[in-house]
Amino acid sequence: MTATPLRLSLRLAIKVLRPKSDLKKGRSGNPRGRPKESRNLSTVLSEVLNQPVTFKQSGKSKQLTKGDAVIRVLMNMGSKGDRRAADAVINLIGKIERLVDPPEAERKKCRRNARSGRGKIN
Repeated sequence: MTATPLRLSLRLAIKVLRPKSDLKKGRSGNPRGRPKESRNLSTVLSEVLNQPVTFKQSGKSKQLTKGDAVIRVLMNMGSKGDRRAADAVINLIGKIERLVDPPEAERKKCRRNARSGRGKIN
């Protein structure tokens, strides 16, 4: 196929309109990568929720994780009639159920993959 003048002019127009890049061919745009000490949100959140906290209940000091303490406070507030706390507890329960017991469609997909040898049943 021979290059027609129209095709050549289109190629030139594309080259002119394409932004210049400082990146060299074959080199990564992020050569040093992510620093090893940087952490994502889920890591930081799980570390904070697993920290111990001490509280007094009926004269005795007890120790819980911060996550357990937050859930207890939400449950107490929800049982006393705080609507927002009750909604937060219901949302948490729903998310936990989805994690523990995947929806039926997901289970069927896992079974199909297990039969075909591509995965295992949860």
